[in-house]
Amino acid sequence: MTTEPAPTPIKRAIAQSDTEERPTFRIGRAAVLSLILAVFFGLVSPLIDFKWGNTPLGSQHTAPGAIGALLLLVLVVNPLLGLLGRRWKLSRDEMLVVYLSCLFSALVAGIGGHNYWPSEIVGAFYYATPGNKWMDFLGALPSWLTPAVDATGHYRAGIVEPFYTGLTPGQYIPWSAWIVPMTVWVSVVFAGLVMTGCLSVILRAQWSDNEALAFPLLRLPLEMTEDADTSPNGSFWRNSLMWIGFGLAASIQLINGLHLYFPDIPEIPMFLETGPLFSEAPWNQMGYTMLQVFPLAIGLSFLLTTEISFSLWFFFWFFKFQYIAAYVLGYSPTTLPSVMPLSTKVFNGYQEVGAYIAIAALTLWTGREHIGYIVRRAFGKAKANDREATEGLSYPVAFWGLLGSFGFLVAWGSISGAHPLVAIWYWGSYLVISLVLSRVLADSGLLFVSKIHDPLTVWRQTFGSGPGTMMGGSHAAANSFLSATGDMRSCLMPSWITSLKLISDRKLPARPLFALFCAVTLITIVLASTTHIRISYESGALSMAAPYTARSAPQGLASAAALFGRGEPVQGGQVVLWTVVGGLMVFGMSLMRSRFAWFPFHPTGFVMAQSWAMHNLWLSVFIGWAAKSLVTRFGGNDAYRKITPLFLGLALGDIAMMLFWLLVDGWQGRTGHVLTP
Repeated sequence: MTTEPAPTPIKRAIAQSDTEERPTFRIGRAAVLSLILAVFFGLVSPLIDFKWGNTPLGSQHTAPGAIGALLLLVLVVNPLLGLLGRRWKLSRDEMLVVYLSCLFSALVAGIGGHNYWPSEIVGAFYYATPGNKWMDFLGALPSWLTPAVDATGHYRAGIVEPFYTGLTPGQYIPWSAWIVPMTVWVSVVFAGLVMTGCLSVILRAQWSDNEALAFPLLRLPLEMTEDADTSPNGSFWRNSLMWIGFGLAASIQLINGLHLYFPDIPEIPMFLETGPLFSEAPWNQMGYTMLQVFPLAIGLSFLLTTEISFSLWFFFWFFKFQYIAAYVLGYSPTTLPSVMPLSTKVFNGYQEVGAYIAIAALTLWTGREHIGYIVRRAFGKAKANDREATEGLSYPVAFWGLLGSFGFLVAWGSISGAHPLVAIWYWGSYLVISLVLSRVLADSGLLFVSKIHDPLTVWRQTFGSGPGTMMGGSHAAANSFLSATGDMRSCLMPSWITSLKLISDRKLPARPLFALFCAVTLITIVLASTTHIRISYESGALSMAAPYTARSAPQGLASAAALFGRGEPVQGGQVVLWTVVGGLMVFGMSLMRSRFAWFPFHPTGFVMAQSWAMHNLWLSVFIGWAAKSLVTRFGGNDAYRKITPLFLGLALGDIAMMLFWLLVDGWQGRTGHVLTP
């Protein structure tokens, strides 16, 4: 392993001395632009993601929609405003605030976000048949939770069927049936936003100031706006290496996009199906393994420490070879219990669960002094310090806001029919998962993050399900619907912690901006939910280009409800064993890293190894790691700093072409053209 470059570039990009003259930050202009973009994402993202199935504007934490908004401000809006006079131009801080707001509004509205619930709460009923007997459990749901049943529990075919098949002439969207469920689900999404926002306020100073985590995903927007207050064309935009990287990524995506429209143009292959390469035992035990390259992911991976990037791709293969080892030892794949409904086996799936628990525990233990101070503040046992005044909320408000929103979500789950202890388990697990995924992004800067385990599956396989249990009986359907709020791929806590970090570093007014981010998210989710419902009735959800939202997700909820109600064998002993193994792996790596500077493995790689993110990104991460290792080995830190704009350009060029092809595809009516994993 090579010596890491000092993390000075990101610090230089963020920090400004107290004596440096900065334009006045006018929150009003930034807020107006942020709210306008929130409306845009709420209306447009469901069309792109659900109806057309093209490249999402969100779904990853370097969101194309957010970078696109920043590009528009830097290259178009600000030069035009400059023609009116310097005082009209947007300051760097104003543009960065707009970018941060877009991290909320772009992510919440579409694929991977918190806008699946309209399809899920009616689709579960649409796919119920006498054969699967899902209605035996779904009928217990209250009418205020779903428009698919009335107050007596009877199925409302007139509401559900047109959602999937489309309205016939003379029919209208039954908005009256949706008003109450929509109010309920938007409230749940917003409570989750407040809960993770409060937790982010509690952890911000610990991660940003005390531990000085890298936050590599801030690098690109900071570089794009570096000289915005002093020069019309900053050094980033004048760097020839940046334009070489930009041109390389743009050329690849331009050629491949043209190939879709004009097949005679040769395609540059970015994906290889490995099934035929590993068709014989024991290699075929590795399962589906993708070889694909994403220029954006390569560019971001170059920014990581080689310790983290090495661990990410190494542990991906570490778990792949566990399947081979199990086969060689005589364990047939058909005899190994799975983490249903996924195909991941219990022996490695629960290692991830243990890793999540261990990382969350280590995070809380490392920050125990800071967190202890916040608890004392909440109970009036300590006085406010200077740092608290710069946070998005006062520490007492953050602490009680966290508990209050958590209590609201548990109460909602219990009133809807879930068992109270299961609701506590689910939302507690939600907080742990959000914390760990946010920590991973603050450390690693992956393009997106995901998990393979589900809190309800962990409960079911540990404590049991079926009649007479807390998971089954009359609780089955409501327990399942706890997870209908969205996909953890685009969970909003990483947006919170990233935004609060930048706001603190730039010395911006944190509390008005906290309120702004809540406002843009609320506006976006209301408009996105309304748009989701409208396009489903107008076009029919079955005609949507994205199959997961209207088909797989609601069927998954319904089948889970049936599984909870009927029960299955408990894997309690194996669950505990492999959870402990995963936790010990993380604790062991953390101990070794604290004792030996040469230790090459980072827990981030272990916890992400089996995720959908690494299935897609491992090769791009490997290329980024190899490039950085070679540069720092033979050129040193100076060479790394000089060549970094090449990789930032690679990332920016890829995003620019995503936006270009979105415009072309919308104009031409093409569907299913996706440039992101």
